[in-house]
Amino acid sequence: MEKFSQEYIELLSRKYREGSLSETEMADFKSWYSDLSTIADLDNEVNNYKSRDEIKNKIDAQLNFKEAKSKISYQPWKWRIAAAALVFIGCSVFFILAERNNNLKTDKEIVLKNVSVQPGRNLAYLTLANGTTVKLDTAKEGEVIALNGPQKTQNNQLVYSPANKGDAPTALVFNKLVTPAGGQYKVVLSDGTKVWLDAASKLTYPQRFNDTVRRVTLEGQAYFEVAHENSRPFRITAGSQEVTVLGTHFNINAYRDEPKIVTTLVQGMVRVTYNHRNIIIKPGEKAVSDSSQNSLVIKNANLTTELAWINGMIQFQDAPLPEIMRQVSRWYNIKIRYVGTPSKDVFTGGFSRDGNLASLLDILKSNGIPYQMKQNGDDKILEIGKL
Repeated sequence: MEKFSQEYIELLSRKYREGSLSETEMADFKSWYSDLSTIADLDNEVNNYKSRDEIKNKIDAQLNFKEAKSKISYQPWKWRIAAAALVFIGCSVFFILAERNNNLKTDKEIVLKNVSVQPGRNLAYLTLANGTTVKLDTAKEGEVIALNGPQKTQNNQLVYSPANKGDAPTALVFNKLVTPAGGQYKVVLSDGTKVWLDAASKLTYPQRFNDTVRRVTLEGQAYFEVAHENSRPFRITAGSQEVTVLGTHFNINAYRDEPKIVTTLVQGMVRVTYNHRNIIIKPGEKAVSDSSQNSLVIKNANLTTELAWINGMIQFQDAPLPEIMRQVSRWYNIKIRYVGTPSKDVFTGGFSRDGNLASLLDILKSNGIPYQMKQNGDDKILEIGKL
């Protein structure tokens, strides 16, 4: 039985050429390629993609490889020819693959008539200091994942053992919590600070903080409820921003595909640093840094929309379509493609993150925005614009 289907190999071939293979896909691709015989005369058929069996049959038939394996003898001139053949054939097989990849178009994409895309869920990967990675949705409830470290409780959250006073580590041991697209997770750090991590985000932090400062690094979006400590400030590095607090509630949006980094304060007081500039924001305000303008400004925040995700909503006010779709792409783990220039209109509204993607499509339909959902391998693609 074939290890991989023809369609899957074609998908892997295309993604290999694009440089977009995941680690699992790369392993499958190498496994398939290593199964090919390494000796062949492929004639002039480099423009015709062949299945694995077709290639192997041609190899065996033309060079009689199977019979030759039982009649090996030492003849130096033949070895030189064989070596040259190996080089030629290795190049030929790759050339066939490359030519086929050039011919792979979007005709492998399937238009989905019945759209059913489920929302994200509690899913994250924890990488420990020794390099071990644990998929948290499969870890047993209450399981101790590391010695003197985190446990997975019954409430789908990662809880670290509280550190005793005066029990600071001699060297910091860092852990990394990563949510994929379509995932979210909550972690309680060793000082009692609670962090809600949104989809496609990463939080890097020490298993236990030292005596002087509590420092973490964020990529993506997270909501923090920082445990108050006068003696140890809590500092978050998020892209080009650094946020310093003693104890407060706030949200940071620092996705790489967003044009600005936004820190929104709910209660307490926060100091935001950007490019050697410092500002203090108060509850109901947000600090916005823009690298394209080299600016850091304070604005009034709409807490309903800024914090909608933590309340289980995707909500927007006077927002352009691409801004909304970036949220949708992360939460529903789909790709967004625009046909032509995206609409310049702005939209106000929202829908529950617990709902099927059909809720969003209804909004597009009601606003006269054409779309269609396609599938290419495992990827779902929402195509927006003229069909």
